[in-house]
Amino acid sequence: ANGGDDTVNVSIQSSVNVQTVNQTPTASVIASNPNFTEGSAAVNLFNSVIINPIEAGQQIIRISFTVSDTTDGTDERFVFDGTSIELTAGNSGTTANNGLSYTVSYRGVFSLDFTTTGISASTAEALVANAGYENVGEDVKADTRVVILTSIQDAGGTANGGNDTVSVDVVSTVTLVNANDSPQVS
Repeated sequence: ANGGDDTVNVSIQSSVNVQTVNQTPTASVIASNPNFTEGSAAVNLFNSVIINPIEAGQQIIRISFTVSDTTDGTDERFVFDGTSIELTAGNSGTTANNGLSYTVSYRGVFSLDFTTTGISASTAEALVANAGYENVGEDVKADTRVVILTSIQDAGGTANGGNDTVSVDVVSTVTLVNANDSPQVS
């Protein structure tokens, strides 16, 4: 009105910084709860394993388990990725097939950590599905062992509030069955 200009052109620039946040991986696993008979091959502990790191192309870098109620010393073994691992505190090495590093520690239960620079989710699924227990002793006592798949970690990290580890906590109870060995004559 009154011949003035009431329109102003305003130009505002802004920038938005988008920070990626790693999503927690997911895992769905069913316990097999197998029977292990003295003198038999290792028994599988888990089945129907599905692992999803959520972000496309992201790899799995750690898989962790615990084993409890062991009483047979170095005769008790956890089988993973083609390697029979003695449940002995301080035991460490590399698995046969995919070259995962492993460590065994003991604080009331045996903890086993398997680490790698990265494996695909499908490889991790196969490794967990084929994880096993065996007892190589000749005097296995009828008892149980409790094996827990405790956690799985992806390579996404925790920057910007991300979460790279899922607590799985699936319990597989192994029932040990003693075999009556034939007497030996010397």
